Amino acid sequence: MFEAAVALYDEVGWAGFNFDAVAARASTGKAAIYRRWSSKEELLTAALSARTRGVTTADTGSLQGDLERLAEQLLANYTSPNGLVSLRLFVEAQHHPELGSRAVQRLDAHLAESAQIAERAVARGEISAVDAPLVMAAVSGGVLNLVLASRDREELGRRRRWHARRLVNFVMRAAAHPDH
Repeated sequence: MFEAAVALYDEVGWAGFNFDAVAARASTGKAAIYRRWSSKEELLTAALSARTRGVTTADTGSLQGDLERLAEQLLANYTSPNGLVSLRLFVEAQHHPELGSRAVQRLDAHLAESAQIAERAVARGEISAVDAPLVMAAVSGGVLNLVLASRDREELGRRRRWHARRLVNFVMRAAAHPDH
């Protein structure tokens, strides 16, 4: 069911997403869907949660290591099959309030996890509290830009460790010279 829901949303977006189409794609009855989910928003967010790997923020002992791990995990998510579905959800939530609350909850959870990386780095004296949000935004935004600009997301996914390291090295060099 989740696979059918995510694939359908990936193809047609919120406007074409409905229980009839999900049931047809999953080769099941619509009643089976209604028994478990009361709305298409609930079904879609449950499907995305089940099919999207979480971002973990285990402490590697350095900001560099933590950021590389974060960038690699983000690249893995975005380059997986249907990897841009979460991004589409965040964009469409701007125009469809019924999607907004769940999308914002998912984004808030991700930001809270990522903030732990910055907090540890500030506590270790690796970056200033002023620079921490910019460093985090540069890495997350840099990953997203790599994915959106890539002509070959599969290759990007295969080489995600290399791309993550290069991106983080670039951000770390910039953070080391904030006044330039």
